[in-house]
Parts: sequence; structure tokens; C-alpha cells
Amino acid sequence: MTKKILTTNDDGSAYWYDLSNQSNISIASSGNSATLQIKTNAITANMISQTELITGPTGSTGATGPTGSTGSTGATGPTGETGNRGEAFQIDSYGVLNNITITNIKASGASSTNFYVFLVTTDSRTASQGLYPGIDPDEHVKSSSLDKHVIMWDGTTWYDYGQFTGLQGPTGPTGETGSNGAIGPTGPTGPTGETGSNGAIGPTGATGPTGTDTSLITINEQTGTTYTLTSSDKNCLVTFNNSSAITVTVPDSNTFAIGSQIMLMQIGTGTVSVVGATGTTIFSANSYTKLNTQYSGATLIRGSGSPENWYLFGDLKA
Repeated sequence: MTKKILTTNDDGSAYWYDLSNQSNISIASSGNSATLQIKTNAITANMISQTELITGPTGSTGATGPTGSTGSTGATGPTGETGNRGEAFQIDSYGVLNNITITNIKASGASSTNFYVFLVTTDSRTASQGLYPGIDPDEHVKSSSLDKHVIMWDGTTWYDYGQFTGLQGPTGPTGETGSNGAIGPTGPTGPTGETGSNGAIGPTGATGPTGTDTSLITINEQTGTTYTLTSSDKNCLVTFNNSSAITVTVPDSNTFAIGSQIMLMQIGTGTVSVVGATGTTIFSANSYTKLNTQYSGATLIRGSGSPENWYLFGDLKA
């Protein structure tokens, strides 16, 4: 009788092996078990067709093997891009809050999943219109103004989110610098500090050049019979030397500042008379305006007032 053995492969195919030639097989035993060993390629195997196999009953499911160890955690993937910032809510409309506005909002079809948000620009309601719990503590008493408040209607109830504050915008450009304000009053003088000690005396400086003696007056010597005073005669002595009568005229041209003085002296025998040009007034004691005699002197001083006023005093005669 021919000895054969039936084997199956992992792909489900089955083979009969002819075991007549026992030199190609061996049996290895260990305790109560034995293993049949077949030399590689030693026995010709004939593939059995599916129709020749008789399927036996399915054996019971074997026990579940132990869970394998957890593998290492993979590398973290790159972070995705940050999405756009979402909005907490969307304003459905805005405007004046009155009874008509309330009615329109309640007819908007709002619900708990699609509520209606309204931004109040001006709250014009009165105690007799548009007062509701949720936005007024008492539906018969108006609360404080809801100007700039955000209110919401969810189909059954009103809610007041409070005054609306938007996100802070970017800083605007710096405005132009305003004009300087008026200088404030001078504050009180602080207390005088203690006097410091005297420093060392420094070396004596070089002697400067000798200055002009300003105590000397300039003398303007006139020999004609007429003369009109000029600005160069201020604070000077003007002498007159002629045997004929001499007329001295004081001009009206604001040539001389108030307080200017001019000294006059008669050197010759001709009488010196002082007259004022048109617009100039000469004031003197007894209205005397002539120098008395040879070597007599007088002084002219510009006074205040307009036209020009001059004061004449000295050794005078009519």
C-alpha cells in the first residue's frame, strides 16, 4: 500500500506527498510529541484539486494571543496655518429704538439658534411704548437710556448685552502741535540761599586804554546872523559872534528827544534872539527870548507835548 501525507500551504493550496521511500523521511520525538521531517525536494508532490479535498469541520477559535507592546510615538507633524479670527456675533441692524423697531424685530423670525442682534444708536422710547423685561427692569418703567447698547431677541426673550465697545483701532496719526499757551504768572521767589565763601582774588588784568572824557562839552562857534539848531547841537554850547543882530531858530521836526538841552552864549555885540519855527513854542519867564548883553548865556530844554515845547531860561531880556 502506498503511504502518502497531505500538506497545505499558506496560500490555501494542498499537496499529497508519497512516503513509500522512507529514506526521504525521518521522525524526531521529544516527550509525548513527534515531528515528521521530509528532505527538501526529496519527494514529488502532486497538487490536489479543490474537488478532491474534503473540508472538515471548523475548529474552535484559538485563544487570543497577548497584546503586542505599544510602538513608539511618531514625529509631530507641522503646525497648520492659523485661521481667521471669528466674530462673537453679527449685528443684524442698528438705528433708533422705538415701538416700531421692537415690533419689526419681533417679526424677524428670530429663534434660540438664530437670534436677532440690534445696535441701539438712540433710545427714544417712552414709558408708554416698547418696554420689555430683559431690557427694562420693569416693563412699566423705562430703564436708563439704552443708547449705544447691544440688545438681542431670541424669539421669546429680550437680552441686554450692555453698551457696545468695538475693538480698539490702530493709533491715528499725531496731530499738529498747538500754539503755545499764555505764560503763567511768575511763581513766588524762593528763599535766598546761603552766601558762599569768597573765592580767591584773581590776578589784576591789564590796564585798558584811556577813555574819552565825556564831561567835556562840544562848542559850536557861529559867526553869521541866522542859525537853525540841528541834532548835533544837543548837549553842546553854541556861541554867536557878530556885531549885528542874530536870529536863532528852534525847528519843529522832532529832531530832539524830550529832555534834550542846548546852551546858548552871545560872544559879540549883536543881540541874539531865540524864535521857534511854526509848530514850536518857546516858554520863558516874562516871555523874554533875547540874550541880555555880550557874554550873556541861556539854556534851551525840550519839554513834553506836541507840537514841540521848549523851555528857555538864563540871562534874558525882552
